[in-house]
Amino acid sequence: MFKIQKIKIIIVVCLLLLSAVPTFAAEISFDAKTREVAIGEQFEVNIFLNTEEEYINATEGKVIFPENLLELKEIRDGNSIVNFWIERPKIKSDNQITFSGIIPGGYIGKKGLIFSAIFQSKNEGKGTIEIREAKTLLNDGKGTQASLSISNLQFLMALD
Repeated sequence: MFKIQKIKIIIVVCLLLLSAVPTFAAEISFDAKTREVAIGEQFEVNIFLNTEEEYINATEGKVIFPENLLELKEIRDGNSIVNFWIERPKIKSDNQITFSGIIPGGYIGKKGLIFSAIFQSKNEGKGTIEIREAKTLLNDGKGTQASLSISNLQFLMALD
């Protein structure tokens, strides 16, 4: 009986230790330089990749924004970590930007710029700029999909 209880304790301790192991996942996130925006004002939103210490060599996705609150004015990809665009960031519909690109040799870092979008606020309201259908691939020669987390950008447009 003593051996059975000892085995159960060891199993519980092992399960606790295994569940405490941190999981790393690449992250695509937004950074807006301006936090307060008046109606009619333009502002820049950067889309970044944090690789969480893994080499990433490809990324793709869609950026969705509320067309009743925002108008896309410009997309900038000049300082991007992406060296070869399969699909350069472009407006796909009134409220969707699509992108797909390769980073030959891979990228590892905390704040790799994918591209920037310049928006103009149109109306008062609360909204979210989201990333959907995003993928990142490891630079492992196999095209292994990396674990990926997304941080969307919530905002509030209000009159001055």
